[in-house]
Amino acid sequence: AATKGAEHAAPKLARILANNVTARDDASRDAFFARVSQYAQLRAEDQYAALAQQMEADTAAAGEEEAGRLLYLSVPPKFFGSIAANIDKHLRPKREGAWLRVIVEKPFGVDLPSAEALAQDLYKSLKQEEILLVDHYMGKAGLHGIREFMQTNTLDKLTATRNLAHIEVGMLETEDCDGRTGFYDEVGVLRDTVQNHLMMMVALLAMNTTADSAEEADARKAVFEQLLPASLGRVAHLGQYASYNDHVNEDRVKWQEAPLDQPSVTPTYAHITLTLDNAKSKLHGIPIHFKSGKALNVRRSYAEMAFDDGSMLVFNLQGPARPGVDGAVVIVSPTLAEGVTFPKGWTLQEVPAVGNVAFAPDGPMAYEVLLRAGLQGDFEHFVRLDEVLESWRVWTPLLQDLESSGHKPLPYSHGAALHERSHSIDSLDDGKCED
Repeated sequence: AATKGAEHAAPKLARILANNVTARDDASRDAFFARVSQYAQLRAEDQYAALAQQMEADTAAAGEEEAGRLLYLSVPPKFFGSIAANIDKHLRPKREGAWLRVIVEKPFGVDLPSAEALAQDLYKSLKQEEILLVDHYMGKAGLHGIREFMQTNTLDKLTATRNLAHIEVGMLETEDCDGRTGFYDEVGVLRDTVQNHLMMMVALLAMNTTADSAEEADARKAVFEQLLPASLGRVAHLGQYASYNDHVNEDRVKWQEAPLDQPSVTPTYAHITLTLDNAKSKLHGIPIHFKSGKALNVRRSYAEMAFDDGSMLVFNLQGPARPGVDGAVVIVSPTLAEGVTFPKGWTLQEVPAVGNVAFAPDGPMAYEVLLRAGLQGDFEHFVRLDEVLESWRVWTPLLQDLESSGHKPLPYSHGAALHERSHSIDSLDDGKCED
């Protein structure tokens, strides 16, 4: 369902489904198209009511009993409140015991106040357990590898004979923002990837691993509550690739908008170092490096734990982890490997000069994992509203500092290997372009 009229949108939806839907056999595919490929326009309240009537009629005609309804919102945040109200009034299942789950795509706010306002809009019509915030990283095998590994190999176990030196989480991209600056210039790297994807990696590394799936959101939120807020004093590097403003103005010309009067100061690369404040945790005071950016020399997502004896534990979600090793893998240094248990179903190999490497099995795409989880009620695959608010609590002070100070990111060339460097912010103010 969407906002366009059926005469224009229905044929487009039919083409999208025909080109992208796969099934076990033709009979299964035909059954899918017969039951779920209808298009309904949803703009006015009476259209929601009509859709509800159609759903009830279809269920009755099939002689089935409704278990629940899963709705997926891929809409601008300004419409969250009105859509949620119509869902509550018209699309909530009538059968006693039937569930309602509403998946909501990011962005969920641009800072803490805006996220709190969106949360209030949703809470007026939906219960907390009915709102599933989707982060596509939660469907990646590599991220599940972190959860499974840390549940069987606790921090206490990993640090029994060694101490943690630091943690590094990263999402690095070779692509720039050409053609996408209309979106990117409003968010920048901190809102685009750091506040969500990287925070989730840290949560899975640091959370209480005794929590079951129903309690995981509480455990992740507890980690966010322990993170000290980000500020300018915690910035190691903020950068912007050298041609970013050219791309901004080229895009503005395409959209028949005037070029910027002043260059954009939106960062496209960030390295921020935070710490946890929890004296009872093995991670208390340990540096946690957040690194993410565009137009870099490598495309990779990862979380790494470095120990004081030189041992490394690497969770790689995508891209090259080490020479000859890429994709979703877990790498354990030989000095750390004794007694370690790897995720079930992963293929273990000993790779010379790398260590013990567990390769993730082939599986469905991330969004397929998430949709199935939504239907089955596997809530650990989704982010809860109060988690997002706590994450914004961590990052909003830095965003406010950047806006009030007018801090300018340092230029860097396409293909720069910024993530391989360690800088203090004071050493970067010479304005030179880094290679």
